[in-house]
Amino acid sequence: MQEDPAGERKKYPQAALLLIPLLILGFVLVGVGLYHGRGPGSMTLPTRAVVAASPLPSSAISVVDVAGDGVGVVSGPATPWAVAGGPGEPTAVPTPEPAMTTPPALALALLGPPGGSVFQAGDVVTFYWSSPELSGGGRQFVVYLLNGDERLALGVVDKENLGLGYQLQAVPGQSVGQAGNYGWVVVLEDNSTGAIIGQSEIRSITILEDN
Repeated sequence: MQEDPAGERKKYPQAALLLIPLLILGFVLVGVGLYHGRGPGSMTLPTRAVVAASPLPSSAISVVDVAGDGVGVVSGPATPWAVAGGPGEPTAVPTPEPAMTTPPALALALLGPPGGSVFQAGDVVTFYWSSPELSGGGRQFVVYLLNGDERLALGVVDKENLGLGYQLQAVPGQSVGQAGNYGWVVVLEDNSTGAIIGQSEIRSITILEDN
């Protein structure tokens, strides 16, 4: 017994109608699965064009690390010496204060006797001098006989006694007690402190033994 071909053709459209929703559901499920499987982070970013970096102009200054200087390349001002406390900054050297000097003593002019004068041990010798500063007011003139490092005072004058000048009479031979070559000098002193205010040159004098 043969089947009716027309009956079979009537069944095909109904089957096709059932398959279409299944296909659509399958496509939806596959799309959802692919979306969750890849996620946002797995999306491939579009390829960007690689731009080659332009070379620096030849006028650009390059930083060079000098070997052996103990200092690496430090980013900062072009001149590291301008940085306070940076490498190479000159060390400040304190300027020494000028030393305090003692002002020179006032020069006294000797009038006599002349240098190299010779006297007997018992002779009375008169010493003459002048001074731009007057005696008095706690100041006095002292005539010294010099014997090496020893200084012997022959006398003191505390006021003018030769017009505007000064004189002192003394026996040098008696002060030293022996003949020899000596020196003499006149000094203006502060009699309370002993500070020297003025001083004359040193002149030589010779003392001989009495005949």
